[in-house]
Amino acid sequence: KIYGGAIDIPIIRGTLASPELALRGSYSALTGVDVFKEKTYGLEAFLSKGFGPLMPYVAYGRMRTSATGKLTVSGQTTTLRDRGNLNRYTVGLRLSLFIPKIVVEATQAQVRSYAAKVSIGF
Repeated sequence: KIYGGAIDIPIIRGTLASPELALRGSYSALTGVDVFKEKTYGLEAFLSKGFGPLMPYVAYGRMRTSATGKLTVSGQTTTLRDRGNLNRYTVGLRLSLFIPKIVVEATQAQVRSYAAKVSIGF
């Protein structure tokens, strides 16, 4: 199982003429595997500007991972550790219709990923 969460904190509230700047802190942890543990921490800055129902945004952030694995061979247990830091770049567009919200984004980290999301909200 993976547990995690994120919190967004607006630093500069956007207005009709100015963009919004926000920080996002995130954390996740892998559980349920006796021989492997992994935690991920992240901090990202988001810059966005709404134009009617469209809101383009860009983000830059840094992710840190910490992993520990145990390998047992012939009764000998070896502990393996890995720590990594990764830069993340994201560009996206949110379309806010009356009820559904549609988000399309691309993220470049160690590999490039694309996502399309649909959510319901007011």
